[in-house]
Amino acid sequence: MTSLERLRLATALTHTVPGATMHVACHSGHQVHVGSHPGADIDACAMRKVAIASGRREVRDYSELVADITVSGALQHLGGGVYRRVFDDVEQRWLATVLPPETVAELLDLCGPAGTPADAMHACLKPDCDLAVTCLVITANRNEYHHVLDEIAASASAAILVEELLRSTHQGAMSASDDVRDR
Repeated sequence: MTSLERLRLATALTHTVPGATMHVACHSGHQVHVGSHPGADIDACAMRKVAIASGRREVRDYSELVADITVSGALQHLGGGVYRRVFDDVEQRWLATVLPPETVAELLDLCGPAGTPADAMHACLKPDCDLAVTCLVITANRNEYHHVLDEIAASASAAILVEELLRSTHQGAMSASDDVRDR
């Protein structure tokens, strides 16, 4: 995953999830705090504009300055790109991907343990077309299904990662074959 993709994913989560914050550590040693709180250096909307601009050829890619990104605040990283959010005693799991929403929807149909009723969970896709990122939130509809929420989120994360890798590999192979033809 490129530095720009990492910046786009973190920015999308921070921009989409109320109360989420982002801490950006630069190679220079500077720290940038992103969020809606008064102590933030910039808000999520401004960071979103930076990330979008960084993807344009005529603008400098500011993601190259980034050494590390941490998303926190309302989100707790559980590992594997899955974040926990509790809102009004409702457990949610959030993920972000560079895959288009149609692909994420297809992958979600394959996730979850056998025997879990279809109405046990609710998934909502939140695409950001300008960032080319799809955020996904999974919520347990009833308390008796909280125990499978992490399993479903981990399954979704794994399916998304595999699809991202397959697409990345395919794009790399296409670029390599274009290079051979150009010689």
